[in-house]
Order: sequence, then structure tokens, then C-alpha cells
Amino acid sequence: MGLLQPYVRHCGGHGKTRLIEQLVASTLKVIEVTNPIQATAAVNAAVAIRTPLMLISAEGAAAYAGPSWFAHLVKDARAQFPGASILATLDCGDHPGLALAALREGIACVRIGGPAFDKVADIAAQLDAQAIQARPALLSLSDIRQEPEFLLAACENWLRG
Repeated sequence: MGLLQPYVRHCGGHGKTRLIEQLVASTLKVIEVTNPIQATAAVNAAVAIRTPLMLISAEGAAAYAGPSWFAHLVKDARAQFPGASILATLDCGDHPGLALAALREGIACVRIGGPAFDKVADIAAQLDAQAIQARPALLSLSDIRQEPEFLLAACENWLRG
């Protein structure tokens, strides 16, 4: 069951999509990660603060890095912090095929735009996953010095803010 799934089961169709996006925007802090050091820092900070976290890939990352890459990135970060509450979200741009591949890979949430969103969202719901249309407000770790202590401090500041 996904991190937000209990809230979603009471809605149907498009209302579910809007609810997911509202919950993401209002309750989950979102950190964009592009490599294992960033993912580890983000999850470490979330565990230290005891808060749930959405890890999201860079915009359109499914097209150039692939769903398997992101699934392994998140799996490795989770392995280091087994108690972490993480909603992993792969940004698939406007590519429904990549979104479906991500869902088959076990990624809990996909960001998908374009006309196929509703169909992808319906398939995601059948797989106990989620789909969102808009990228939420986030901290991009690509803009931070890449030493672990700087990444961890940036993540903790973002998650507390």
C-alpha cells in the first residue's frame, strides 16, 4: 500500500488525482535527487526528523535514465534506513509508456503530463500506486554542494521549514 493510499481509497476517479496532488503539496516535503549520495542524504534527514518524504527524480528523468535506475536508487537508499517513510516518484515527462514501465518496476508514484494522464492514473490506482500531473514545490539537491554534510544540512533545513 502506498504512503497516501488510505486517503485515496475514499475518492474516485479524477477526485482521487486532485486529492493526491493536494496531499503532496500540503503534507509531504519533496526532494529532487539525481544520484545515490543525494538520495542517502535526503532519506537520512527524513529519518532523523521523523517525517515522511517524497523523493522525486529530475524532470523527465525516465526518458534518459530509465525506471530501473530510479528504482535501484530508491531501493539502495531505503536499505540504509529501513524505517523511512518514502514515496518514490519518477518524473516521466509526457511519456505514458515510460510511466507504465515505472509502475511495472514497482515505483510507487509517477509524474506524467499530457493527454494520457487519466489512463495512466487509472492503471496506477489498480496497482496501488499513484500518478501526479504537476511537479510539487521541491528542494533540488543539484543546486547544493555535493559533499554529504552539505546535502544533509540542506535536506534537514528543507524538511523542518
